[in-house]
Amino acid sequence: MKKIGLLILLIFTGVIVNAQVTYDGVGAKTTGGVTDWNDASNTKSGSGHTLLRGNATNGPALGSGNYFHPFNFEYSSRNGNGNVTQLAVPYGTEASINLGMMMRGRYSGTWSPWVKILSENTNGNVGIGIDNPLEKFQISNSYVFHDGGHKVLGFLYKPSGAVDLNSEKYAAEIRFDPENGTLGFGTSSLKTNTPSAKLIINKEGEVGIGTPTPKAILHASKNSNTDYTAIIQNGGGNGKGLNIRAGSVGTSQINASFRVSSWDDTMEKFWVGNDGNVGIGTTDTKGFKLGVNGKIAATEVKVAEYANWPDFVFKADYNLPTLQEVENHINEKGHLKNIPSEKEVLENGVFLGEMDAKLLQKIEELTLYTIQQEKKLEKQDKALKASEKANKKLEDRLSRLEHLFEQSHKN
Repeated sequence: MKKIGLLILLIFTGVIVNAQVTYDGVGAKTTGGVTDWNDASNTKSGSGHTLLRGNATNGPALGSGNYFHPFNFEYSSRNGNGNVTQLAVPYGTEASINLGMMMRGRYSGTWSPWVKILSENTNGNVGIGIDNPLEKFQISNSYVFHDGGHKVLGFLYKPSGAVDLNSEKYAAEIRFDPENGTLGFGTSSLKTNTPSAKLIINKEGEVGIGTPTPKAILHASKNSNTDYTAIIQNGGGNGKGLNIRAGSVGTSQINASFRVSSWDDTMEKFWVGNDGNVGIGTTDTKGFKLGVNGKIAATEVKVAEYANWPDFVFKADYNLPTLQEVENHINEKGHLKNIPSEKEVLENGVFLGEMDAKLLQKIEELTLYTIQQEKKLEKQDKALKASEKANKKLEDRLSRLEHLFEQSHKN
């Protein structure tokens, strides 16, 4: 009652009990008003300063034997017959004190019903719009202020004992932990459940969503395989916005840890699967680490390593096909051996590393054919030169014989 007593003391400083006294004004310069403890129409049974009694005529109907101190604020008449606002403060037994402060008004001779405006029970709890406040301060069953180890503001929820105050609505809380310096915001998952923390701000300024122990400036977590962890959506319309999502959903093709799509989520822009595969313009990477639906432009592409590079062509035991065998395969198949046909490429595409290796193999085979041809040409050239030399000797001998024959014929 100390809180209520202090309030009344501040408001009614200078009140004279059980009498009407005209003042020039309390805290005013020109007003001549009346501070009135009693209204002539509200004199009730009791002793001392008890001027209203519960269930008596014109008293708060809160049970016989409950007593109140009334204070009247009267406009104009000052004689108890004007328009009055009446404040009733409980006193006496614990039951009376727990009833709280009441207020009513009279206008044009008609009293309004008593309305409870403040409750304070013997535990020191204060309430507005509620008979028995459950915490240090409570406003009806909507807002409850808890002052314990944690400082909590509960919405439709009593923090002490975790009591749901309205089973037909969701509950929430704002909770501060002064020992650890964390501020939490919680909601209930069901209308009949009490709140649990959904968002946490720790003393380092780190924010946790779905986790009580954030490990970064923003740490979002959700223990679910049916919802994304985070969605950033720019609904620009006409396909101009983006939809950025983190987390995975189910086992369908959108089972991704991170994805960027069109604003209406109908066209994939960028996709990272839970297996680490990356899709650009597609969610189907065909089982490869990178899948791109479209053209790629790059200043350089490197295949870091390839196990079957065709240096074996240059080994002594390599069985180099004859050109006749090559010609026979071309005539029969319509393409080089070990090189995919046009039909196979259209159906399955090609592996760049494998294709480069096969093309290099053919280049190396062509190199061996060229070397063989060069050796054959060199051998033929030598034979031709030897033949030319022999022919030159024969020509010289023939020329000498012709000369001798001509000389003998002249003689």
